[in-house]
Amino acid sequence: MNTRPYATASLADVKQLTYFRIYKTNPNEEHGTIKLFSNGNQQCPITVGLIAADADANPITLTQAEIKQAVTLIFYDDAAELGDGYAASFTANDFEWTESAIPAESQRPGDATRGSNAAPDQDSAHGSPQAIQTTTLYVSAIPGSSVRSLAARFEVNPDLYFTTSPVASGTARQARDGDFDSSVEVLLAEPPFLSATDFGAASSGVVTGKKVGDTTAYFYWATEYYLNPKLNGRALPLRSVGASKGKTDAFGFYVYGDFFASVQWGISYFSQPGKTVASGLPMAPLSWIDVGSQRSNAGHRAGAATVTTSVRADGDVDSVTTTVRMGGRDAARGRHGSPQTKYLPKDMFDECVGSIQGANANRVVIGILKGNIEAAFKNTSGGTTPEVSSTTMHIMDAYGNDHVLSLSYDAYADEFMIS
Repeated sequence: MNTRPYATASLADVKQLTYFRIYKTNPNEEHGTIKLFSNGNQQCPITVGLIAADADANPITLTQAEIKQAVTLIFYDDAAELGDGYAASFTANDFEWTESAIPAESQRPGDATRGSNAAPDQDSAHGSPQAIQTTTLYVSAIPGSSVRSLAARFEVNPDLYFTTSPVASGTARQARDGDFDSSVEVLLAEPPFLSATDFGAASSGVVTGKKVGDTTAYFYWATEYYLNPKLNGRALPLRSVGASKGKTDAFGFYVYGDFFASVQWGISYFSQPGKTVASGLPMAPLSWIDVGSQRSNAGHRAGAATVTTSVRADGDVDSVTTTVRMGGRDAARGRHGSPQTKYLPKDMFDECVGSIQGANANRVVIGILKGNIEAAFKNTSGGTTPEVSSTTMHIMDAYGNDHVLSLSYDAYADEFMIS
């Protein structure tokens, strides 16, 4: 046999493959396994190795473009094209694939003898063939997909092709005879469900907050709440947060406190994982707050209040005068102490804290801007807008899993909760 590379040949000159294998990491693997989250986002890398040759077994060096034109993935058990929720691409996306982070799944019934520990083929004792050309395909699967084994197909033309599936027909004789018989079984794990405690909350869903920035100079201040998700006991790397799946669109809430509450109103904000820039201040339709004005849905005013009670029992006491001070701070202490004044949430945030203080790539930061003087929520036209007591947040982790949480804040109890 002439082993001289047929350098001037092309895909059309290929008449046979002298080596053809699909594998996870080792070219000598016969039937390996690989784990994958079936979330439609994460991709696992699968390698196809081959040596193309002419009719005289002279090796032909193909370009990557020619290899990608010829190679596709198929199902091992029936040689059918990928479907059933599976997809493959020669282009990797930017979701992470860390196999150790994916829970182990059981193999399909009847597959106990197959897997990554299966005995290597007859070539393994002698090492892999030289001059193997390889290409990598990135496989994904949507939720609900079944565990399947994948094989490879190399097509020169519709009448001449080769596969690593033993059930292939046509010209793929090597596969039927076992020469190329190989597969990679994709062990799927459904997207994980994380409880409130997996995010660091108490079993009740209450998250402990931390006051940040200047908490004394104004009648408003900021508190940050940290969600530190864990998967399998380890910090879960994060990608983004938003109101919609896979997006970074704004979400938020803004609520009023009660008559005797130390927090008269709260306005939420958030940041992307690892970022120090606050987003969602404010969340439409809220535009600004009118500090000192009476809310349309409350019959009281914050700050100082005078209550006079007349007593006519015996003439010894004419009246009793009681002064009630609402909240823990005097409005006159800060630079923004005047009542009936327009305040922009973003300006207040910038003055009392300015940026996210607890940013971390593996953390979601939810902040709440709080005030102890009654205010009315206003829209852009100056009209009063009703409070929004809860909101939904989507967290996309680095592995492509979408986690949905409901956020709410009880200003009277000063408690932030997730569920």
